[in-house]
Amino acid sequence: QNNSLIWFDYDTKLYDFLNNRIEKYILDDLELVTAKAKSSNIFILTIDIKCPFELESQDKFHESFEDYLSYKFKKQGGTSSNEEFDDRYKYMIQDILANFIEEKQKFSDIKFHKICSFCYRDKAEMYTLAGIYDTEEHYKIISNELRASPFYNESLDHIYDIDVPILTYKEKTYLDSNIKMLSDLFSNGKGEEVLRKELRKLEFEIDSPEMLKKYVEYYRYYPQYYEGIL
Repeated sequence: QNNSLIWFDYDTKLYDFLNNRIEKYILDDLELVTAKAKSSNIFILTIDIKCPFELESQDKFHESFEDYLSYKFKKQGGTSSNEEFDDRYKYMIQDILANFIEEKQKFSDIKFHKICSFCYRDKAEMYTLAGIYDTEEHYKIISNELRASPFYNESLDHIYDIDVPILTYKEKTYLDSNIKMLSDLFSNGKGEEVLRKELRKLEFEIDSPEMLKKYVEYYRYYPQYYEGIL
């Protein structure tokens, strides 16, 4: 139905490097959603994006996704270094997903429009793609509202990297109680040494002023957890 939000939250990779195979059920699920998509359906997909250190399977990976990799990602001669492949890997996955969806909806008036994508680290490095299935005409109308979000990005050449400190509930509560002071420090352009002095006043250790700045930027979006007795 219209105005649905569908989120496929996988804890697996799109490609199993150990066994050199595509996790086909992910693409099957994606094809099903695309086939049934209605105007204004919001779709989110999360997968494990950690790239293996041993990349002897590069050739198999490229062969497996030959039909869905854009030209700039196709194998051009020799094997890339591990570092080069690792840097490109998350963008190749994003490219594969976008091209797969485009292929499956080529005869439909309903198209998938990317609105944002993120990489973040929990217990594993994860990637999330979010977008809206809609007609071109209707999407032009609603996209004006979406562009007001600081996280909006429709480019397949961009993935927003979220790198924030992992905090206990007590630590988060402490930071939140001092959030105005911390925000003022950054908005006033205080130097790094001033920030380091403020960090030493905290009741716990944060790696750097940069990590503290990232918390101030994202604190509104941290999930809230509460303990209870059943």
